[in-house]
Amino acid sequence: MQTGPQPACRPDRPGPHPGPGGPGRDREVGLRPGAVDAVVNGAWSRRGEFVGPEIHGKTVGVIGFGNIGARVGAILREGFGARILAHDPFLDDDTIAKRGGNPVTLEELLSRSDLISLNSSGTFDNRPILGETEFSVMKRGVFIVNTSRGSLIDEAALSSALDDQVVAGVGLDVVSKEPADSSSNPLVGRDNVLVTPHIGAYSVDALGRMGSNVVHDIVAVSEGRLPNETVLPPQR
Repeated sequence: MQTGPQPACRPDRPGPHPGPGGPGRDREVGLRPGAVDAVVNGAWSRRGEFVGPEIHGKTVGVIGFGNIGARVGAILREGFGARILAHDPFLDDDTIAKRGGNPVTLEELLSRSDLISLNSSGTFDNRPILGETEFSVMKRGVFIVNTSRGSLIDEAALSSALDDQVVAGVGLDVVSKEPADSSSNPLVGRDNVLVTPHIGAYSVDALGRMGSNVVHDIVAVSEGRLPNETVLPPQR
């Protein structure tokens, strides 16, 4: 039996949904919903309340520097003028550097970053990458975006870090238990947390590519060939 992934993102295409609202939108975490509501409710004069930091000149830490993580780093570096730190235990420093990141340890990334983007696969033991210890070394006022796996963040520790204002805002496309709403997850509905329903790859183009790739791989296997990418090695 052949098993192959169907990634929506390739190195030559934009990474899908780097953060709720689009790549580099740290100023909109906790701001945009209120700004939209203000217009809807006829409170245009409140616009002075919706001010946040820019990405330009900031340090962005990318955890997981594969196809998507490297592309997110490129968008933020080339499009927004950010400095990119990268940590990936599965890549050597030279590979990370060739992909445009500055390779650092996880602790250094956490302590230096103004914005942290999680683009890593889940851990083997399903243990969070970001927990109480990790939040304790972060720069005060950091923004966090997770579009990978909900299990990568200890949500109780994140909630405490938000309460203590260590974390200024969070964008989540994934949570620990899905589906989620405000009754099942206390992060949902917070003013400084944006949660989207796991739609990072939900573009017409990405879904079309995935469908086409599936058909291509089915035909390949039926003709005795390997799919484009194989997760499990073929059994002979």
